[in-house]
Amino acid sequence: MENNKTIHFSIDDCIEIFNDLTLNEKKYKSIFNNRLLNLLRKFHKKYNMKISLYCFYENNDFSIKKCTEKFRQEFIENSDWLSFSFHQYNQKLDLNKMEIRDFKSKYKSFIEEMNRIVGLKSLNSTTRIDKFICDKEKMEFLNNNNIYVINTFLTADSYDRPNYYLSKKENNLLKNHKKYVDKENRIKFIETTCRLENIEYRKINSIFNNKNITVFTHEWIINGNLKSRISIKLKLNKILKMAKKQNYKILREGE
Repeated sequence: MENNKTIHFSIDDCIEIFNDLTLNEKKYKSIFNNRLLNLLRKFHKKYNMKISLYCFYENNDFSIKKCTEKFRQEFIENSDWLSFSFHQYNQKLDLNKMEIRDFKSKYKSFIEEMNRIVGLKSLNSTTRIDKFICDKEKMEFLNNNNIYVINTFLTADSYDRPNYYLSKKENNLLKNHKKYVDKENRIKFIETTCRLENIEYRKINSIFNNKNITVFTHEWIINGNLKSRISIKLKLNKILKMAKKQNYKILREGE
């Protein structure tokens, strides 16, 4: 019998890894000298984990335009399990209020810089847009452009939040079926199952009531204080251990 149980892992709000690699460009011999990337590689080696990092273009006084390209080849060599996608230009912008011309320009800049830093092979056609806010026109552009296509969007982990441009009826279909396809625009939406910082360790078993699981956290959480780092690490380890035991397929991109 074909196994159709799947699990997908991602991290939102990523940019600090690029800042750290740049600040330590002369000191680091590998991307895995970075603490977070080293942790992710350990999970990859132990459980064959694949994970996607959803990134900002800029945050505070750092932008990926300033990032070193020293490690590009190493990112490409690990692109089968470590991938990247657009999350937002920065955490302050409201995509719904941005002019489409400005959005196209900013997205083009993001892809150009990411190609320079990690290579196109390391990019991913699935993402979770910051705060799940993005209007239909911009999502249609992401799904149909000659820069880099994103066609699958991970939705909110609770139903009291907006899900992009989806109507109440479409959100109900998403809730009932865990996924929804806008057939007219060929855009896929997949429900997010679990936010690691919000689930209690003892309740992790409950997410395995789902055939298809989507798990995420945030870079600033997994890079937080010692208590936060240990908590996320323990939860992630338990989920990966259970997924392996129950024969879940770990996805690189949403399906």
